[in-house]
Amino acid sequence: GNYTEAVNYYAKAASHTLDPVMEVYATLNSLRLGGGDDKKVNDRIESLYKLAKKEKYENNRDIIYYAIAQIEIERKNITGAVN
Repeated sequence: GNYTEAVNYYAKAASHTLDPVMEVYATLNSLRLGGGDDKKVNDRIESLYKLAKKEKYENNRDIIYYAIAQIEIERKNITGAVN
């Protein structure tokens, strides 16, 4: 129930791990718990797109794009989810 602490620990895990899969999931979970206004959510989605473009995460792009789609569906942005 302490989302602020959870976000902080996910961010800490993402920055300290050498495992790209753990970094992807820590980042995704941090972004999903973050909440906030549309600008913050848009910034988070943009950061996910940047993550997906990195060669290091090539094998995890499906997970990242799926997470973006889930966030868009939660915002009731079906067009964004389909994209």
